[in-house]
Amino acid sequence: MNMAILIPTLSMGGAERVAAFLGNYYHDRGNKVYYFLFANCGRPFFSVKGEIVKTHTFFSVFAQNHSENIREMLFAAKKFSRLKKKYEIDVAVSFMEDCNFINICSKGKEKVFVSVRTVLSARPEYSGFLLDERWIRNLYKRADKIIAVSNYVKKDLAEKYRISAGKIAAIPNVSIRREAAQEKTVPWEYGDRAIVCVGRFDPVKQHERLIRAFSYVYEKLPDARLVLVGDGKQKSYLKSVCKKLELENGVVFAGASGDVGYFLGHARAFAMSSRVEGFPNVMVEAMAYGVPVVTTDSPGGCGEIVGKKKDSDEIQYCEYGILTPRIEGEMSNQTEPGREEKLLGEALLRLLEDDDLYRKYSDKAKRRAKDFSEDKIMAIWDEVLFGRRVERL
Repeated sequence: MNMAILIPTLSMGGAERVAAFLGNYYHDRGNKVYYFLFANCGRPFFSVKGEIVKTHTFFSVFAQNHSENIREMLFAAKKFSRLKKKYEIDVAVSFMEDCNFINICSKGKEKVFVSVRTVLSARPEYSGFLLDERWIRNLYKRADKIIAVSNYVKKDLAEKYRISAGKIAAIPNVSIRREAAQEKTVPWEYGDRAIVCVGRFDPVKQHERLIRAFSYVYEKLPDARLVLVGDGKQKSYLKSVCKKLELENGVVFAGASGDVGYFLGHARAFAMSSRVEGFPNVMVEAMAYGVPVVTTDSPGGCGEIVGKKKDSDEIQYCEYGILTPRIEGEMSNQTEPGREEKLLGEALLRLLEDDDLYRKYSDKAKRRAKDFSEDKIMAIWDEVLFGRRVERL
């Protein structure tokens, strides 16, 4: 089988990591895998075993010039159609909306699968002519299958975009425990009360909310640390938030790292405060390390992962992790954390102070991670891509 994976880049990111893993998995099983990347894609952050094909394509669904955007999409689709024929592609799997559109528009004899990694209706920044509900519905229904990264995303596509639920398969991400490369060479300097968050510094991740929640923790536990693993366009802004809240000694900017296991292996807790999350890879990776999870109830897969049973505006001690209310709206200029931020801080503080609660959720996290093992998740991929009968989760 010849497989094409369409993705803008292989730089740092959750979708990129899944694309790399998927390609390596099928490459190791004797298939030819090609990564069709956009122009100026830079050096890959993730190592891949297949062949990288730089398509020199420039296209974005976010462009505001409607007529020009459609021309660029059709031009890119013709180029990808030729590439699919050249490499005799049997199966084409795409990630991110830019590539999903092109994958569908370049469809030939090959099977086309588009992967939706976020809750589209909860992303107001996902605006523009081509991201109109009608475009999404009419294009995506032409794919052989739409792969939603969580049941929440599947429901969103079915209800908000009126796509047949039978056209959509929910496939969560694989939970992989990557052993730490630095364990024996780099001493851990952040103590035994480290809260770790991994992710790019992007507005949708709402790191500033987590920092404000941590200010509640730090006031009561000055030896606690919030370790932010990642990088991005908001780094300077986030540092300014820390300065305003006098948290320069409490918040650690560890930078982007391919050795996430080093940080998770020392974490007392893992935290997220995103505005929306389709299915956070690193959350189930943290669980594989036995790190208790505290997350806000944002639209997407976070609630599914920790075992949410109901909506609530209070802290929920769920089956597999701790859930606090969703944080919405503009951030206050006050140094005092808001109600939802304080609840997130309270949940984190309790995990740092209560050893029994820590051990309970550490054990639960390990158990939950097994639900997303490679064998289980890739069996679902096999069934969706090739129609093989396998046992579902």
